[in-house]
Amino acid sequence: MNAIQDRAANRFLTQLDRELGILPAAQRHGIGEDVESHILDALERGRDIDAILAGLGTPREVARQYADQLGVDQGARPDDRATRWLAIATVAVGALSAALMPFIADGELGRGAVALGVEVLLFALPILLGALPLVVLRPWGYLAAVVAAIVTTGFVAVGLGWQGNLIMFMPLMFVTWAAVIVPPVARRGASGARITLRILGGCLVAFPGLFGVAGGIGGTVDLTVAVVIIGIVTLAAGALFACGVRAGYVIVALGGVVVLVTSLFDPGLLFLVFWSTGGLWIALGVGALAGARRR
Repeated sequence: MNAIQDRAANRFLTQLDRELGILPAAQRHGIGEDVESHILDALERGRDIDAILAGLGTPREVARQYADQLGVDQGARPDDRATRWLAIATVAVGALSAALMPFIADGELGRGAVALGVEVLLFALPILLGALPLVVLRPWGYLAAVVAAIVTTGFVAVGLGWQGNLIMFMPLMFVTWAAVIVPPVARRGASGARITLRILGGCLVAFPGLFGVAGGIGGTVDLTVAVVIIGIVTLAAGALFACGVRAGYVIVALGGVVVLVTSLFDPGLLFLVFWSTGGLWIALGVGALAGARRR
């Protein structure tokens, strides 16, 4: 789509490609060429570019027409898909958080009626927060996701400064912020933002491996077999993630689930580190999968 020199026309075609994000790349390219050919033909007949674009309608309207012809569900927009995926992930992480809460609260809140009510609230709250984007319709669903992210972040902040139990919301905080960040990127199709997020996510995934390598070289970490294996796996997963390989996204998401669940069975000194890392990896992996464009 380089034959048209007019900025308005090129902007229209770019926006059209974004609106067609639910379609595979080959179909998007074909539709773009079809619309571009129509514009070029009209220009050759002496029509004004503004009149041509006005006759076509908005990029969203054109995308809807082609989607209807192809029998594509209009509700399956990239940002809608990302919102659903991340809302489900949020509920799942919230359920795990809720499963842990009663065990923590049991030793500190006592057994009175009021204390039991607090325990129930702590048990239910992560799931309720995570479910908001699923039950609130667009456009309010996104606002609900923002509210959930802010609330969980507030809980974590309070946990760090006063009530330590609330730090258990950290995995949920990561996933809710993914639900805030990913859908707009998926909707706009911003390639620069996608690349930046992939590189940042890859670095976060690879950090344990980088830390192990640096510690081994510096002599602060014993290079045991387990440390070497973890280092290799995290570095490889981080590289795949940064390069945009979908298998890397899946590995990171599943690795996050494994780390999160494993931390429940051995709540030692490093429990919070593994608990938070698992939540972060789930947020990164599911977020990347949810926001990936079809090929």
